[in-house]
Amino acid sequence: MQRQHPVSLVMRPNKCFYCAAQAVYQSAIIQNYGILACPAHLVDAKRDCNAYLHGRSMVRLSDAKAHPAVGPFFQALAGAGSFSVVRTSGKIDHGWSFRSNDMDDDCNDRFIKRDRDGLWAVPVAKISEGIERGSSFASFLVAGVLGITSKMVDEAVAALEAGLYADDAPGSEEKEICAQEEPPGVHLIVHEGELCRAFIHY
Repeated sequence: MQRQHPVSLVMRPNKCFYCAAQAVYQSAIIQNYGILACPAHLVDAKRDCNAYLHGRSMVRLSDAKAHPAVGPFFQALAGAGSFSVVRTSGKIDHGWSFRSNDMDDDCNDRFIKRDRDGLWAVPVAKISEGIERGSSFASFLVAGVLGITSKMVDEAVAALEAGLYADDAPGSEEKEICAQEEPPGVHLIVHEGELCRAFIHY
């Protein structure tokens, strides 16, 4: 079975990427970006979306929260309510929160990603100022967030480094990812310096 790559699902025929049968499911990275699959290939679609995230050092927060090594960190963080974070300047800033209610389904999920220093970072928000940022796991120890321990941080980071989706990554024996053909009338164009998909009716 060839692997598939997540793509924009806008202007895409409702056909399974794996067998061209009528698709009834989406495995999504974000809304309207993922893989279409029939019931028989939904497991494959989820695997290939996970492989895509693994290759880009991204983890869904919902998956991180459910992981036995990472979940305790987020349980403690949610229990802390409002907490402090370390800003880029090194200042300890109060009044931040972890917005776990933004993760109701796959399409609305948020992600843990590496920051510019290569550290795994948690998205946090300061609602009063309407700002968000990523804070590294270790920075919560520096900020003195109640309930966060060195053991929690070390175990969470070790699991993320090992890769929560490592088992879904392609092996060396697997075939190349199969590219999806564009449907009739959909063309790739450059608009304001960006490569875009557009429907052009002749």
